[in-house]
Amino acid sequence: MSAVKKPLDRGQSHKRDILPLPLPPAPQYLGTWSWRDPQPGETIRQWRDRADRLRAELEGRAANWCAPGQRVRIVHDPRTFEPWIEERIGTIIKRCGEPFTDYARVAIDLIGRETKVRLHLLPLETIEPF
Repeated sequence: MSAVKKPLDRGQSHKRDILPLPLPPAPQYLGTWSWRDPQPGETIRQWRDRADRLRAELEGRAANWCAPGQRVRIVHDPRTFEPWIEERIGTIIKRCGEPFTDYARVAIDLIGRETKVRLHLLPLETIEPF
């Protein structure tokens, strides 16, 4: 038996390839993780100066709300091995000192059957006030 193609009905067209929807842009409340990496063609000194300038700007913007006891929402996690942490709510335990001044220790709220409080050291660009 040979397969016979049926003629197309009027108004019907060939099946088109459907493109997947574009991914939403990464949330940028205080910035993105990529500023920490050296850019192509950038010297070590240029990278250090740029990273220091951006880190100071980041800390200045977070200074108004980033304090112990502040409720925060985790906007995104730069580490791909923990996708479960995105969109979780937590409380800032403390801001970190040198050399991690652009990080905060956050206690993640318990959900579901969790019994242990999770403490995470998160960069300021991954959290926003809740």
